[in-house]
Formats: sequence, C-alpha cells, structure tokens
Amino acid sequence: RISIYTQLLDMLKGLLPVAIFFSINGVVINLSSDYVYLIALSSILGHDFSLFLNFHGGKGVNTTLGASLILAPFTVLLSVLIYFLIKWKFKYVSLASISLALSLSVFSFIVYGLNIVFYYFIICTFLIVFRHIDNIKRLLNSNEII
Repeated sequence: RISIYTQLLDMLKGLLPVAIFFSINGVVINLSSDYVYLIALSSILGHDFSLFLNFHGGKGVNTTLGASLILAPFTVLLSVLIYFLIKWKFKYVSLASISLALSLSVFSFIVYGLNIVFYYFIICTFLIVFRHIDNIKRLLNSNEII
C-alpha cells in the first residue's frame, strides 16, 4: 500500500540525519553528542513546517519515530506498542498518535529521568499534539473519522 511507503519514507526523513550525524561525528566533525537532538528536531520541524509547502506539512509522528529510534529505542518501541493498543481499542489513528506522543515523554522520564532525552521528547510531544489540534477538537465533538 502507498500509505506504508509514505510512512516508511517519513520515518527515514528523521532516521537518516541522526544516523549520518553518528556516522560522521568524530571523523569529519567532532561535536558533543547532544547536538544530535537538534538535528533530530530539525528534521521533525522540516517535516511539520516544510519550506516547500509554505510552512505546512505532516503531523510528524513517523518522522519523530524515525529520528528517535536510534536515540531512545526502548522508549520508541514502548510508545509504538501504546499506539497499536489504543488504535486497536478505540480505532482512531489520531487518538493513537496523540497517545504515542504522550507516552514518549512519560517513558523517557521513567527510563532516563530529567535529562536531554526527556526534554527532547517533551518538545516532540508538544509538536505532535499541536499538529493534532483539529483532530482533538473532532474527538471532543465526537465527529472524528475512524
């Protein structure tokens, strides 16, 4: 299906910049590894607010997952599990996506405490929830599409 390819490409948009940073850091450049979080956020922001689409774009869920998979794999996998449980139980992709976003922050706090990983996921959570405001309104008004 075309949607699966789209989702995989959106994940690659986040994954590739992070992977490239790790592959060249120390070889070509030598930056603190904390800079990778700025690179990850840049890829997410570029997806959400594309220059090519007049600062419109996607919701950022798959790009966030791709960018975060190398940074915090356990947190990402637990949050994806939450996504599928919520989607299975309630059938709403938007509700599952919002739940995934919130769980990224919760699980990162549990696993890593208050550090850069947690603050990174707080920003990611905010971005995903912000991009889903219209969906949240429809969910609250009981007219969201399954």
